[in-house]
Amino acid sequence: MDQTLHWANPVGGYAMRDSDMNPDKNTYCGPIPIITHVHGLNSWAHSDGWTESWYLPKANNIDPTYAKIGSKYEYFRREYEKQFGNSQG
Repeated sequence: MDQTLHWANPVGGYAMRDSDMNPDKNTYCGPIPIITHVHGLNSWAHSDGWTESWYLPKANNIDPTYAKIGSKYEYFRREYEKQFGNSQG
């Protein structure tokens, strides 16, 4: 991954989780952040796959210093719950 672009940056911890300023110049080898976005899909904002609403897979071997969710993840999760009730994630 080109870490100089604005991207989901788990390595940056919560302070730099949505950043183009990753101080770690080592090659990022995962875990791969997840965000689903379909171009042209007519959907609610909470389901549109915003860049900052990424999350990491649930795994036991993720470095505890990594951010596990993007800065907008909780906001859009709450918006979904307002409309549809409790979510699974």
